[in-house]
Order: sequence, then structure tokens, then C-alpha cells
Amino acid sequence: MRKSFTLILLLAMAWECVLADQAEQPQPQGKWLVLDSDGLEFLFQARDTELATRLWPLMQDDRHSIMSELRLFPAGVLRVKLLPTSQDFQAEIPPGAPGDALGLYSPASRTLFLRAPRSLSGSYWDLRGVMRHELVHGVLDLALEVPVPLWLHEGLAILVAHELSYLDDAGLNARAVFGGLIPLSRLIAGFPADPAGRGQAYSQAASFVRFLLARNGMTGLHDLLREMDSGKDVFRAFSTVYGENLPTLENEWRDGLTVRFSWWTLLSASSLFVLIGTPLILAGALRRHLEKKKRLTQMVLQEEIEQALQEQKDRPLN
Repeated sequence: MRKSFTLILLLAMAWECVLADQAEQPQPQGKWLVLDSDGLEFLFQARDTELATRLWPLMQDDRHSIMSELRLFPAGVLRVKLLPTSQDFQAEIPPGAPGDALGLYSPASRTLFLRAPRSLSGSYWDLRGVMRHELVHGVLDLALEVPVPLWLHEGLAILVAHELSYLDDAGLNARAVFGGLIPLSRLIAGFPADPAGRGQAYSQAASFVRFLLARNGMTGLHDLLREMDSGKDVFRAFSTVYGENLPTLENEWRDGLTVRFSWWTLLSASSLFVLIGTPLILAGALRRHLEKKKRLTQMVLQEEIEQALQEQKDRPLN
């Protein structure tokens, strides 16, 4: 009797292994091979099978860790497409999306598009890092019904994806003194098209989200997302969680960047920069001091931001 029970148990375990193995086998769907599990669907072509089978468990792990870190567990299916060539990538992404992107997320189709490494020969990038960044966009989009400012989308993606290249505020400190920061109200529906302006926008988004993290911790960000998840717009959510409106918080962040632009930065620069730049820096600091007294009214700014949020809806994120 004991031997029969043991045999049945072994057969049952073997059958479970067979079913699990079959479940992980990609299923054909037209020109695609498809893996799917627990609200995640991964499409790739036969030539990328080896890469895809390595990427799949990482993708599942990253999605679960992102949801746990943000404390958002959305329903719905997030689709990921791995494109084998640059031509395939440009043909699949939405019209108007940047064709030179390494990856992007489309809210309209709830699809994350990734390039296979061969699509940009002679270059190197962190495919998993790009995937993780875009997965953050997907989780936020599936979880939140209200429009989310682009700077918040990108700042959270950089923070959660642990992208170290955006952790240095030195350039932003100088721009804060010179008055060269881009107002967050202009980073709601889109980022600048030129590479320099776009890079600055990503840096500002990362810096402001880190400012929020330093101010109220990860709990504050969780509370902010929960308030937005409950249906509150971005203004009411910020006021509820941080006790101040968004423009006030932005001014606090800017002031912090200005303070951190120390005289040591000037002394470590070249003599020519000091001779030419110091008067300009002082003039910029004075201008900043005067401008602080001229705050836009919350009502006017809210109208501008609400309009920008509507324009931002369904635009691709990368």
C-alpha cells in the first residue's frame, strides 16, 4: 500500500513538471511566439527565441518587484514586444514616437516595445535596464486612471529602475542659479525634442522625485500614488500628502538646488570661468531672489497643467 501511494505521488509530481514545462513553451501567434503569465504577455520572433527565454523570467521578476516597490497591483494585461530589427521597431511603435528610442511604452495599446540588441549594431546598452524602466510606465498606466504628469512618470521610472546616470544634480545646481531650469508645468505633456533639453528634462524629473523621496520618504510616494489611484487629480493628491501645493514644492526644490551650488564649485573651475561666470552667477541669483516674489496664481497654473495633462494622455513614454 505504501509503495502504491509513493508511486502515485511520484507520477503526480512528474505530471506537474510536464504541465509546468508546457506552460513555459512559447505559443505561435502569426509571426510571433508568445509567452504569457499572470497579466504579462511577451511577444517575440523565432530568431530571438534564445534571448527571449533568458529575458522572460527576468521580466516577470522585475514586474513583480516594481509592483511591490510602488505598492500598485493593477489588473489587466501588459504586453511586451521584442523587435528584431530597427525597421521592425519603427514599424511597430506609434506614429510620432521617437524611432531612435531603445524602448518605449504606449498607453494607447498598453504595449511595451523593446529593441533586440542587433537593431543598433556597434552600440551597447542595458537591455534589462531599459525594460525595467518601461515596465514602471506600464504598471503606473494600468494602475492609475487619472492622467499622470510626464515628469512624475519618468522620475518614478528612473527611481524604481535604479538608473544611476541621473543621480548627479551638479548640472542642475548650476542651472538653478543661472535660471536655466525648465518649469515642471512645461514637462507635463512632453519633453524637449533636442537631445540636450531632453536629457535635462529627465534629470529634473529624477531630481524632483528624489526631493519628494527625501521629504516624506517612500511612504509619501506610496500615499501620493494611492491618492491618485482613488481618483484624485495631481493637485489634490499633492496637497493631501505633502500639505503644500505643487508650485510651492517646486520652489522648495529649486531653492535647494541653488543652495547646493557652493562656492567650492566656482573655485574648482577654471580661472577664466570664475572671472567671466561669477558676475553672471550673482546676477542670476539676484534675479532668482526677485522672481520668488512673483508667484503665478494657483488657479491660472492649474488650468495650464490640467490642459497639458489632457494632451499628455495616450502619448508614448520612453
